[in-house]
Amino acid sequence: MKHDSNDENRWSSRNPTEHDVIISPKSLRPIKGTIHDFSFSGMFVVTDAEVPPIGTPVDVSVVLGSDKERKNYHFTAIINRTGDGGAGLKLADYDDDTINTLQAIFSEK
Repeated sequence: MKHDSNDENRWSSRNPTEHDVIISPKSLRPIKGTIHDFSFSGMFVVTDAEVPPIGTPVDVSVVLGSDKERKNYHFTAIINRTGDGGAGLKLADYDDDTINTLQAIFSEK
């Protein structure tokens, strides 16, 4: 999967990874996917499901760690791109939970 960032407003580089994720738009069914890459501004999630339109706020849940030490992380994002078999998510809040989640993803990649 190719993502060209030449025309995107990106302020940090993308880091490839592969973690299962659930995107939960309000009043819609949760969407299962896989984080394809991420940065400190957002991530691209690959999914076979139909994604909500651009501008939709979503709750994001990712489970990290080994079987013995699994931990759930949650944060809020906004759909800012669709296509290429998934959705681009822009982080909505930079609170402690979001920063902790990003640090955990970086350390797990």
